[in-house]
Amino acid sequence: MAMRKTVYLRKLSSPKRQSVKLGERFAGGGAGDIHRLPDVPGEVLKIYKTDKDRVLYAPKLKAMLDNKPALLKINPKFPQLAWPTSIAESRNGEFLGFAMPEINFDGSVSLERMLQKKMRQATGLPEFYGYRLNAAHNLSSCVVDLHKRGHHIIDLKPVNCRLHTKEMLISVLDCDGFSVDGGNAGRFPAHQFTPEYISPEALGRNPEKLGEAQDLFALAVIIFRLLNNGLHPFQCRLSHGEAPSTIQEMINGNFYSYGIKKSRKYKPARQSVHLYFPDVIRRLFDQAFLSSSRPSAIQWRNALRDYANPLSGKLVRCDNNPEEHAHFGKGCGWCKLDKINRVPSRRRATKTPKTAKRRNPKPTFKASPALVLSGITPSIYLKSIRTAHNRWSLILTIFAAIVFLSCI
Repeated sequence: MAMRKTVYLRKLSSPKRQSVKLGERFAGGGAGDIHRLPDVPGEVLKIYKTDKDRVLYAPKLKAMLDNKPALLKINPKFPQLAWPTSIAESRNGEFLGFAMPEINFDGSVSLERMLQKKMRQATGLPEFYGYRLNAAHNLSSCVVDLHKRGHHIIDLKPVNCRLHTKEMLISVLDCDGFSVDGGNAGRFPAHQFTPEYISPEALGRNPEKLGEAQDLFALAVIIFRLLNNGLHPFQCRLSHGEAPSTIQEMINGNFYSYGIKKSRKYKPARQSVHLYFPDVIRRLFDQAFLSSSRPSAIQWRNALRDYANPLSGKLVRCDNNPEEHAHFGKGCGWCKLDKINRVPSRRRATKTPKTAKRRNPKPTFKASPALVLSGITPSIYLKSIRTAHNRWSLILTIFAAIVFLSCI
């Protein structure tokens, strides 16, 4: 197809079309290319590559515009879904693709970068534990609003989520790949999912046949990894025998070893802090990985909200390392891990050549202390979490609580 210089954007609510200049291509995948739209600030354009894809996606895009999630209206500054805003056509009315909100890639990173300490350090992300709780809560909120509208992500995974580094808000990408409830037009299925996030009941099934249960499995896996420094809930140590070669095989074989009731066959990874999780969170994980009736996204959002909101006082800064560690009142699991890792880390330090040079300077993100709980205003300040309440911190905390309560 010849390179186009102009495309025409059309809202479903109006027959009028807007002629816009097609900007440079800056991203894309197998199905389509993503272009800038110089005439439409804050939006970009996806154009499908083949006639086959255009025929496949045209009715799905119409259904998506007819059935928008409520989440799109909550925070326009940080669009949490790359959801279609208008149809893109040629001069003759041929379907080409769709316009969608532009996600700020410069001020965001893949959620994958938040999972492990080494990744956070390499990317310059904040290390304080409360940020991971906030990201988990905000991802759950995204899934809640999608499920309310009958849509399912299916291929839910960290690399499809952009994390806004100052606000910890989540933007979910590739929305045209979702399983979409089209109302009277029927359901438009998803066509892709990714190993390590595929539910055990999906073994031998195509993604087109999956729905909400698949989302809830993948959501629980991501939350577990955020709370447990990247460990997958099906990573374990065997008491005897050989482990499967892939994590997906361990999922299919039910190798979950982090339950409240200890497994006789499998042992948790030594680096896990799951024993320090709140009982309510541990029960939800057990339900997600040991039962076919998984916790809903609403249950996850509600359970995480108090711990993500520092005004609740349920997440406590650690006395020993308040800049990084926090706990739920059962003691600090991160301090325990530091003790475990202290000797190996010293050995590694002595083996490091003095002449070693850093290859590339680490990019830094100056994370704001003000975190946003998705769908809630005003911003909530993690600095209000304290273990010892001196006079000024108590006054500031009470003031912040009054402002928060007056705005909800």
